[in-house]
Amino acid sequence: MDDHRPALYRYRYANAEFDELRFELRVDGVAVDVQQKPLQLLALLLATPDEVIPRERLYREVWGERAVTVENVLANAISKLRGALGDEAGRRIVTVPRQGYRLEGPVERIAVGRRYASALDLAAGMPVPGREHYVLATPLGTSHTSETWLARHAKTGDVRVYKFALNGERLAELKRELMLFRVLQASLGPREDIARILDSNLEHPPCFLECAYGGDSLSAWAVVPAGDGTRLAATPIEARVALMLQLADAVAAAHSVAVLHKDLKPANVLVAPRGDGWQVRLTDFGSGRLLEPGRLEALQITRLGLSLATAVGADSSSGTPFYLAPELIAGAAPSTQSDVYALGVILYQLVVGDLGRLLAPGWERDIADPLLRDDIARATDTDPAHRLASAAQLAERLRTLDRRRSAEQQHAADAARAAQAELAMTRSRARAPWIAAAACALVAGLALSLWLYASERRSAHALAQQLTLVEALNQVLQDDLIGAANPAAAGRADITVADALAHAAAGIDARFAGAAPAVRGGLHQAMQNAYSELSRAQDSAVEGQRALDAYAAAPDADLAQVQQVRLRLALDLVQLSRSTEAQRLVEQIDRDAGPAASRSPSLRARLLFVRSWLLDGKDALKQGVAMLREAWSLVEPLSEADEPWRDKIAYALGDNLVMAGEWQAGEAQFRALLASQTAMRGANHARTYYTMVGLGRALGLQQRRADAIAMLQQGASGLAARLGPGHRMTLTATDLLAAVHLDDQAYDRAWDEWSTVRRGYAALLGENAAATLGVQTNLGIVRLYAGRPAEAAAILRDVRQRVAAGDPVDDPRLQEVRYLLASSLLDLGRAAEAAPLLDGLDAESLDVAEQQPDWPALIDYQRGRAALAQGRAADARLLLQHALDGLAPRDDGAYVTRSKAEALLAEASRGDASTRRGTLPQQPPR
Repeated sequence: MDDHRPALYRYRYANAEFDELRFELRVDGVAVDVQQKPLQLLALLLATPDEVIPRERLYREVWGERAVTVENVLANAISKLRGALGDEAGRRIVTVPRQGYRLEGPVERIAVGRRYASALDLAAGMPVPGREHYVLATPLGTSHTSETWLARHAKTGDVRVYKFALNGERLAELKRELMLFRVLQASLGPREDIARILDSNLEHPPCFLECAYGGDSLSAWAVVPAGDGTRLAATPIEARVALMLQLADAVAAAHSVAVLHKDLKPANVLVAPRGDGWQVRLTDFGSGRLLEPGRLEALQITRLGLSLATAVGADSSSGTPFYLAPELIAGAAPSTQSDVYALGVILYQLVVGDLGRLLAPGWERDIADPLLRDDIARATDTDPAHRLASAAQLAERLRTLDRRRSAEQQHAADAARAAQAELAMTRSRARAPWIAAAACALVAGLALSLWLYASERRSAHALAQQLTLVEALNQVLQDDLIGAANPAAAGRADITVADALAHAAAGIDARFAGAAPAVRGGLHQAMQNAYSELSRAQDSAVEGQRALDAYAAAPDADLAQVQQVRLRLALDLVQLSRSTEAQRLVEQIDRDAGPAASRSPSLRARLLFVRSWLLDGKDALKQGVAMLREAWSLVEPLSEADEPWRDKIAYALGDNLVMAGEWQAGEAQFRALLASQTAMRGANHARTYYTMVGLGRALGLQQRRADAIAMLQQGASGLAARLGPGHRMTLTATDLLAAVHLDDQAYDRAWDEWSTVRRGYAALLGENAAATLGVQTNLGIVRLYAGRPAEAAAILRDVRQRVAAGDPVDDPRLQEVRYLLASSLLDLGRAAEAAPLLDGLDAESLDVAEQQPDWPALIDYQRGRAALAQGRAADARLLLQHALDGLAPRDDGAYVTRSKAEALLAEASRGDASTRRGTLPQQPPR
């Protein structure tokens, strides 16, 4: 019977050869790397040489019915084709304006095979072409490019699967699947969770892969009737999660050797019986991608005649729409995280028991288990930056689901126990209003101390220590805190929160002398965190050191707990202006943390956060922003439960952006954080109010003073009500509010507010702490700007002595104080004292202490004043002219303005003229 199937040809023209059967292009006899779409265009052009093919037909036949959303996609593909063909053959593809494209002949062609029509003309009962002992039994899947059949051995009954290619594009996919299988096998060894390829015929049509039977597809397995429903619906949720875990492990293994799947869906997952359960196998890597092409050469695996681009899957954008990650639809390159997205969709479908259900808005209502709901949400986040980083991470979360659930239950039990303790305290005879605050602080401290126990895999011994620690905390809450305030138990009714915590902390070592050192360390760590919550940096540092001493005596001390104490202590030391000690501590943390690759995202983020506080020099803010951006990228995908420092890092990033002059970026960071906290914690939470403070600062620096004052006042009053007027957060809010009032020339209000803040910082951090001295400097500025230079000079002299006593001479704060003190002395007419202070000032150092766009001009302005007051009119004129060239615009009422500089320049010019005439000018009035 005549074969009426269309022929496949090998075309030759110019110096190029295209094999339609192999879908391979050669130029000058050498195979050329070129993507599939340009080759499909070439096949169409070669079939009708010297004829114009309309653009519409090219779009339809190459890109199908899919909407082509990428601008100039056809022109780009033609350009790639011309580039692959080279000058001689490429210039024969001619653009016909407003019509399409034409290939200029002549073209030679030789038939090399037949194009299979009507689904390869295969039917059940036929022998497999080229494998006559196997008989086709059941079609497993068909498309316009391929057919997949189940076949049985005629004698033994052995079952195999055959994948047939209908055209060159599908043949390229079969070759890529075989090549990637060889990469997986050579790199990983035989694995039960990856379907095996046994043999292949890629030379003579019909081309195929011969595969071991790995089971039914997950799609078919799920709908097998069972009871009153389907097999999937009848399968317990634990067993469904176990299936998903096998799949995630298989994908993670592929990713570990740089192989992406790119078409994960139930049809490409096989399920077979295994003992009393099921074995999952991952199949069909035909759309896959090799991220590291160098592995082919390293493993001595050939490309099977494919171009490099086709072999590694660089040109493949295939995938099933339901499972495609959003960034792929937008045109981004596939990644391990796009595979993770597909896994998240499959996990959702398995959990709800319906493989046809879409992941649509509101899907969360379908998932009762909050942990699985969180796993799905993290795997399918529309932003890959917020998505789980790897399939291995998803697998680990599923593998530890029972432990995580137990940890959640333990958290709930701890919360209930804390609630009982709080109820007992409210019923106690002490009745002091601060008791709830003290208890909350201590319970929060313990919660932070125990956080790692819930987030890491722990031994039975470690968990037993955790319970012992909880019981010890209960004793501290019931006896020490309540007893300290109970007059009937020899306590005091007027005791403060800090005093009660100090009473409890002082008794830990004696009271728990018989307990394991690790338990005492945990209690001191809880105290450290409690003091930190109350902004008591000095007390927190003492308790942190006690915790480290106790852990040092514990042979089984948990390094992760020790590292958390060190991190908190380093922060406390920075606030106490003990930066050298903090730096040594950070170096110790770094040494003990092991290789960078093995560190958890949480530890890496916390280290970056602490290091950002230790930076100095002119690039400190720029470096700090970079560090905090990296830290934020590590913790942003995590919840507050998984990373208690998340909001702290987010706030610090916004704060550093503002300080670095990126005001709009800082404002955006604070607004995003404010929205998140309002949704999670409510509008009246302390952290929500504190974020308002950061936002208010960003607004103030953008000269949006009315908005800034309103935001800062709301934040400050809310923090005072929630935390008290002496809390660090409240003081920070008042500090920033005073700065806006200073800019608004409300000097009396700024003075009152900064006086309050200075007293608070001195109590919390000490008289010589950087924060305390910074506010004292601001008080000097208020007096200077308000026209009271004598008071300003006295304040600034005191600051200068304190800073110089503890820091190097070139400390940026000392530079700022010298500038301000010189300004005060000039206002007092004491130019001889002021001039030496101005000598050697460095604009870059001053900008680190206080950002100003025109520090060089400000220095020249004050030096010009000094020169004029000392009768050096010519020097004054030169300096003031330089100042005018660089001074930034300021409000008329500001301390330094262009109009003031112009008036002084005019005076200096007159004086300079008088000097040249032999007379001296009078001293400028003060």
